[in-house]
Amino acid sequence: MIAVEVHSCPDPSAPADPACEALILLWSGRPVQAEAALNDLLSMGDSPRLRALRADTWRDQGRYDQAIRAYRALVKERAGTPGEAVMLQHLGKAYFAANRFREAQQAFGRALELRISAGSEEDLIASSRLAWDRATQRLEASNDSEIPTL
Repeated sequence: MIAVEVHSCPDPSAPADPACEALILLWSGRPVQAEAALNDLLSMGDSPRLRALRADTWRDQGRYDQAIRAYRALVKERAGTPGEAVMLQHLGKAYFAANRFREAQQAFGRALELRISAGSEEDLIASSRLAWDRATQRLEASNDSEIPTL
């Protein structure tokens, strides 16, 4: 986990993001507190974004199976939408954090394919490609045979 120094929500003139405080907690390395804040928000109304952020808190707490289950459900829920690639990318991160590199590679590869076919912004495509490459490197380092190629 990488902690980022974030002290306040961005641009006070922008529409308020109800998840801003939870994001600050998550990005500053306090996933337990972020989870509590997200649970409070989810008690007021469900959203895939809030559930995805809560899954990030689980991943950052080392609760990988719980995060993976949540992301797999979100991938199914968002199938066929632009959000599918986002959820696959996050699923890949959860697999990667759990040292499940083959599954991470598969999730990142599918996110990459979806982003390319949708004509996504280049930084999103580059992010998926970099993640796929990193998962491939970890597979190779673990002497895993039959490494698939893109």
